[in-house]
Amino acid sequence: MSIPELDLNFHSYCSINIATASDTTNAEFNPFADGSYGSGATKNIVKTPDIVYDSTAGSLSFGASGTYFIVFICPMVATGSGTFVLKIKHNGTDVVVSDALIHRTTMSPKSGIVNCMLTVQAGDNVTVTVDGTQTNSGTGAGTHITVVKANGHFSGAHYTADSTATTTGGPYPIFDTANEGGTVVSNTNGIVYTSTDGHFTASANRRILLFSSWVYESDNTSSMQHVFRLDPGSGAANIDNLGLGNRTTQDPACHTYHIVKSIQEDDIVTDAFSQSATTSFQINKGTSFCMLDISNDGTAPSTFLSLTLNAVSDALSTTSGDKDIFDSSNTSSGFGTTNRTAPTGIAYDNSDGTFTVAQSGDYLVILTVGFDVASNGNTLTLKVNVDGSTYYSAAYEPAAVSDPSTYPICLVMSLEAGAVLNFLVNNAGATIDDGSSVSIVRLDDVGGSKDLFAESVSDKLIDEDYDINTYDPDVINAQHNSVGTAQPPFLLGVPGPLSLRRGLVPNATANVISSGKKD
Repeated sequence: MSIPELDLNFHSYCSINIATASDTTNAEFNPFADGSYGSGATKNIVKTPDIVYDSTAGSLSFGASGTYFIVFICPMVATGSGTFVLKIKHNGTDVVVSDALIHRTTMSPKSGIVNCMLTVQAGDNVTVTVDGTQTNSGTGAGTHITVVKANGHFSGAHYTADSTATTTGGPYPIFDTANEGGTVVSNTNGIVYTSTDGHFTASANRRILLFSSWVYESDNTSSMQHVFRLDPGSGAANIDNLGLGNRTTQDPACHTYHIVKSIQEDDIVTDAFSQSATTSFQINKGTSFCMLDISNDGTAPSTFLSLTLNAVSDALSTTSGDKDIFDSSNTSSGFGTTNRTAPTGIAYDNSDGTFTVAQSGDYLVILTVGFDVASNGNTLTLKVNVDGSTYYSAAYEPAAVSDPSTYPICLVMSLEAGAVLNFLVNNAGATIDDGSSVSIVRLDDVGGSKDLFAESVSDKLIDEDYDINTYDPDVINAQHNSVGTAQPPFLLGVPGPLSLRRGLVPNATANVISSGKKD
């Protein structure tokens, strides 16, 4: 399906959530293609009209040229040991390819994620695939893809070749290829990336989404941190961090972290690793770090929030039922949260962990949560509820030997004014880690963006006595507004030509439109 090219100042986005497990295979497949679900799939789709989703091909086609933040997340499922490779493709060509992620029967489903900043031309398409080596492998319920057009500053960097292993305690920037090796591809605007030190330097004051997903190997099983650092010119300091763990038998693994942070001009951001021990750690291909201005080139959205937990929860049992991740009652002492940017338009209640939006709209909703499980063999379920009903659900089986593990969600959701969101874990058998974070940003009004297909009806064109008013550009344009641009019909909006057949005719008069008679 072809779509016209658009070049407008609006947020373009698409989010597709598959609430059904795919068929199993050991071949590369597209989890968003209908053919991957023999019995059909339940989908939740939120998008702007300029992006076309072809469910047969499992592709997204773009009506506007630009750069898009792309996130592909899937719970990977298999009945035996093997590997998975995740890919993002642009017009059929691989852009991001993860290293082969290890899969074990005792960790099924397991989290997999890749992301990037990708520049496309109008008419281009994007697809994603999963390639597993185990015969009975596939994707679980909760597999989703989200794309959001950048309307301001951005930076993206991802590894296309593995770094070298290090035993440095850190913290150190993982995109410092001068010290860590590997190959990094970057795509930036208004944020400068330097590979010699792994720095991302802002050129203006902005609210920036920091979103990082690692594919990594490590001998360490504890005391490792995924860290965001900020240097405002007075020395770098940690913004926040989220723990990660692993063991050699689970290498490589995925880990994801995010926040939204107000960044000032000349501030330096680093995506960094830290460990208390000196065990081997390595960043592999498929690792990505994206920075996205959530505003419209400096004009903030009407509604946004980003906060992190400050304390580890009490242990939640395997029979605890649904527990709100951001509910203070989960933590008997020391509970607290930190706003990473001053919130507006969203009310958070820590007594029950709920988030209430004041305005209707389409919202980017991101969750990165870490769990330390007590034992192997328990399946926890991560959920997003809206007004008490389940909107999103994905199951995971963490392993105690590789604690902590993190699980991400990145969706665009249509919400009504007053909608209440809950972020839940069911029968966790785990503690919730400090540093777990949630961000909610309204997309469809950012920076005064316009309704793509606005239509208004003038109350002046036809009066109460049914007279048709004479030609008035303001009247005609008000009635026939399309995509924010005045486009009156040819016959109504402009004086007609002297002749449609022979050009100028001597002594001819212009065609006129009669107002008619009421009687």
